[in-house]
Amino acid sequence: MAKQKKATETTSKKKLDFIPKRKGNRILWSTNMRAKIQTHGPNLSLTGQEVTDSVNFIDGYTNTEAALDAVKVDAHNKSKAVKNALKAMTSDLRKKAKRMKNCNGYTDAIGKDLEIEGAEHLAHLDLYKPKIRKAFIDSGFVHILAMKGDAEAYNVYARLKGQTAWMLIGSKVKYTPFVDNRLLSTPNVPEEREYKLHGVFGDREIGLDSSIASIVYGG
Repeated sequence: MAKQKKATETTSKKKLDFIPKRKGNRILWSTNMRAKIQTHGPNLSLTGQEVTDSVNFIDGYTNTEAALDAVKVDAHNKSKAVKNALKAMTSDLRKKAKRMKNCNGYTDAIGKDLEIEGAEHLAHLDLYKPKIRKAFIDSGFVHILAMKGDAEAYNVYARLKGQTAWMLIGSKVKYTPFVDNRLLSTPNVPEEREYKLHGVFGDREIGLDSSIASIVYGG
């Protein structure tokens, strides 16, 4: 008769630390320990002084956690107050600065003294290049999402894939996305369209063409 094999244990158990790692659970555990150690401690070989010491350590921990929470709440409230105060201040002073700049007595020197003239940004117009972020179809038309940067506006050019000549389909566009509402060149025949942008400053084009973006449009 074959010997019966002994059952072997294929899993092992590891006890976790009895002090919880999560703050909320740890505070609940500490509060429970504070209440219960005073009852069970003397019966489990702890001296009265040892129980008192443990109670003091627990109080020290829970009190500092409570103090930290109070600081966080206070900081949050103060941060919110700062944002509201900043919003109120900037709204008030922007309006008043605009009024002062329109007064007959206003000079650049006064504006400099009040520090209400923004710093000038030097734009290299000959190197300016707009950017097409995305070409996508929405509500049955092609949309061009663009970044015009330092330009006042941008012109939009389009052509069919394979063509060489570009057609101006949007002049001095200031907002994005631009919507190409043209119909298909041949009804019911999908076409691949290509788009590029060119920056506009005043009445003239500036800088370089954007990269070309293409998309298949089916109408």
